Amino acid sequence: MRPISRGFWAPLLFVCVFLAVHCICQKAQKRIKQSKTGQCPKGPKDGFDALIQEGSKHFGSNYEISEHCYKLAIEAKPNNALAYYNTGLAQLNSGRTKVAIKTFQRALEINPRYAEAYFGLGSALYDGGGGSLSDASRALTTSVSLNPRLFPSYNQLGNVLLAQGKHNLALQAYQRVIAINPASPEGHGNAARILSAQGRHDDAISEFGAAALLQPLNPMLLYELGVA
Repeated sequence: MRPISRGFWAPLLFVCVFLAVHCICQKAQKRIKQSKTGQCPKGPKDGFDALIQEGSKHFGSNYEISEHCYKLAIEAKPNNALAYYNTGLAQLNSGRTKVAIKTFQRALEINPRYAEAYFGLGSALYDGGGGSLSDASRALTTSVSLNPRLFPSYNQLGNVLLAQGKHNLALQAYQRVIAINPASPEGHGNAARILSAQGRHDDAISEFGAAALLQPLNPMLLYELGVA
């Protein structure tokens, strides 16, 4: 009996390794899918509200699970603007701006007066979703016209105006944030940066100080306060 040559074992070993890796990958994908879907309530007894609540529970820690729960909510109520808005936020925060834009637009098709959806749309356009700064500004302006108390829209509008070089208008938007929500460190900090750039150092110090009190562990704010 002739001995088996080394050339026989090499391809056999390759096949065995390939099959083992393929099996491991399939099991891993199955676990990922189960972990993602297993977090969301299922069945008629759970319903739309439970899906929205579960998606919000994971928002900020796992956007993939959040998005999956919100999409199940869309399946439960296909014409619910809130479910699309929440889905868009999860997509936006996971860096998928172009997909988020379409999702926010769908929310606005359902409810054309949805101020929060205009905020999401404007934020996605500003973050590089393929639109212009003018498009982002238009969406955010619509948002605050529909809900004058929606301070995140004013803050984002300020960011857009600043990017357009409209510093005074941006400052007005940030000051509107502060007027609506004095506990907003972003509003105080953003206003302070413009004031500092304009040479209004006393006003800048006041705003940086307010922001630092709200976020005492933020080293950047403390640094900016020191150099204002």
